[in-house]
Amino acid sequence: MDEPPGPPSAHLPARHLEDDLHGSTDFAWRQLRLTVPEAPRRLLTGAALGAAMTALALLGTGLVILASLTVDPQEDVLLIFDWPPFPLLLKGAFPSWAPRWEYAEVCAAYLPAGWLLSQLFRLRQRDTPAVQGRWSWNRNSLLLGLGTGLLVGMVFDVLLDRVAGVGWGAAAGLVSWLITTWSASPADLTAVTSPRPLLRQDHKAFWTFVRTGALLGLLTGLLLGVLLGILNWDLWEVDLADELVRNTIFCCCIGLWSGLVLGLAAAVHRTATGEFALTRLYLAVRNRDTLPRHLMDFLADAHQVRGVLRQAGPIYQFCHVDLQRHLARRT
Repeated sequence: MDEPPGPPSAHLPARHLEDDLHGSTDFAWRQLRLTVPEAPRRLLTGAALGAAMTALALLGTGLVILASLTVDPQEDVLLIFDWPPFPLLLKGAFPSWAPRWEYAEVCAAYLPAGWLLSQLFRLRQRDTPAVQGRWSWNRNSLLLGLGTGLLVGMVFDVLLDRVAGVGWGAAAGLVSWLITTWSASPADLTAVTSPRPLLRQDHKAFWTFVRTGALLGLLTGLLLGVLLGILNWDLWEVDLADELVRNTIFCCCIGLWSGLVLGLAAAVHRTATGEFALTRLYLAVRNRDTLPRHLMDFLADAHQVRGVLRQAGPIYQFCHVDLQRHLARRT
């Protein structure tokens, strides 16, 4: 009589080693992403960035609504949603709902924007755990950023005005420069004695990218706001102090939002933590009870208590290859 199968969680490492790593005996948390096919993994990363962009936009909108109600409770808060020109057909058919539909349209556009941003950062993706972020200062990256900024700035200058050209050109140049120069120092896997410290180190690098992006975005927004305020004052002969305050606040908010998005995109594609977390989410939703909720605790228990796995630096191995193949077949 056959023995009953073990818990489903015990089968995942074995199946991953046999199917995704071609019978390898080394189970590393950073390679769990290989359990998800390449195309779904790309879509998942882009959707995650798009969702983060939408969440940050909703958070910012909520703060603006709260501030507007605090300053003037009689103000029509729907005017806040009136961003880009909305199609005249919908404005005529649903005049009272037009701002809300318009805002929903903008938020929906974040999903393909997140996918596009993910593809750009994949040009220099690093799947190994990171120690810290680093800047690769080189002439080619600087020339690419300057060239992109000048090209986009001239296009918007012709299509709209000088202020739009300066703003969009600076944003495009900064994004191009960040994508090519912002990388990470890889961890020395030969010096790591346990998987947990490696994960903690990479997790710390992940949030360093996010914080650095937010700080850079805020500083860029501050400088750009002052510049745009001076340009508006020179072009339209308005009050300089009001223009400086209004443009600085607006550009700092946009800069902080953009910096957080870029920092998150860099963190996902420059460290192993981002795709590790997304892979766990994907497997948990797609195959319930297949992946342990606390994977690292499960692996540590299998090594330290049950003696099923042994540890070799930052990886785990089945103590018996026959057990690995048996569990993979029983899945």
